[in-house]
Amino acid sequence: LTASDLFAAAITNGAKVVNQPADQDLVVIDYAGLTSDFLFDDLDEAEVLMTRMNAHHVTGLVVAGNWILQDGQLQTVDIAAANKELSKQAKADLPRLAAERSRTHKLSSAIHRFYNELE
Repeated sequence: LTASDLFAAAITNGAKVVNQPADQDLVVIDYAGLTSDFLFDDLDEAEVLMTRMNAHHVTGLVVAGNWILQDGQLQTVDIAAANKELSKQAKADLPRLAAERSRTHKLSSAIHRFYNELE
């Protein structure tokens, strides 16, 4: 199975697998940045995407026809509000987290002792 085969299968069958309409999702990639260190342009684009691309190369994302990320900026998420809510939830969970903290320290110590004894 080549990278091209895998890429083609994801493109043509991806919507079917997740039971969603086709042609409503789109990823915008900084392809020039992805290939900036290449000396030649006779590339297998699918292989380049499948083997080299990571989140840093994604500049846009459309899901179900709606822009989620555009020009590298989130469009539909209020990061400050999300951070505030996450902090609120974490603080509300402090009693449970405090109880887990001592167990976590004991587990960490046991793991360190185990691996130190292997040497």
